[in-house]
Amino acid sequence: MQQELARHQMLLEKEHDHFGEVTQDRQRVDQELKQAKDRHGKKKEEVDAQMKQSILLNHLNFIVLFLFF
Repeated sequence: MQQELARHQMLLEKEHDHFGEVTQDRQRVDQELKQAKDRHGKKKEEVDAQMKQSILLNHLNFIVLFLFF
């Protein structure tokens, strides 16, 4: 009986260690996901700003062409 309890204790400790490793991996992946989302958000803002600038420039070019031709 004592040996059985010791074996179960060892298995429980292994599972606990494995759970700790999985938790650390999850935290690392969650942090990487957050960083990727932050990079994506910043890049999206840059692209949106460039698109607005491009649209304004196209409108300006159209107005210039309309006025001078």
